[in-house]
Amino acid sequence: MSSKERFLTMHRATVRDGIRGRLSVMQTLLALCAVDLIYVPILIYCNITYIREFKVDPFSVHCYLHIALTVLSYISFIPGTIWLYLSLPIHFLRIAQVPYVVGVIIGRIYIYGVHNASGTLMDLLNHYVNVIGKNLLGLLLFLICVKPFFNMVIVWYVLVLERIRSVNGTGWEKKSAMDLEMEALTSRSQQTPMEVNLEN
Repeated sequence: MSSKERFLTMHRATVRDGIRGRLSVMQTLLALCAVDLIYVPILIYCNITYIREFKVDPFSVHCYLHIALTVLSYISFIPGTIWLYLSLPIHFLRIAQVPYVVGVIIGRIYIYGVHNASGTLMDLLNHYVNVIGKNLLGLLLFLICVKPFFNMVIVWYVLVLERIRSVNGTGWEKKSAMDLEMEALTSRSQQTPMEVNLEN
């Protein structure tokens, strides 16, 4: 079996949940999206803090853009393959935007350091450490760096949900697409002999 076939089989047979069989795919996806919304206030807080401490506006535009992309990405909940195809580029833009924002943050901090290099290097480093430590910016920056991987998990579950819907599921069942396919095949095979008997 090729790696592509193994991947597709794993995707079709993905367990119904993310939390030990307790949640359906739809519930898991809703929970992941709710956690994902936490990143919006984190971005806004980081932006306000950087403006206050470093006198630069690193990514206000990206905060608004991220909110818009987050809202638009929810079209993947609408049943229909067309909505999935429309939402995938939005999901990938959200994944790509985060490393770009981190790069912008680091670049602006570097520029701030160049413009304020009148003191010693140790003074500048102490200022950075105080600002980042006092405002928990290091931890928040780490959380922002983890976000692309989190968004990849969301995309995975969006694809799983679409696969389940393609075999007449809703996503609320605690069943994988493969389970639903097997049930459909079983019910068809049971109906076929009955239809033959009725014709006779």
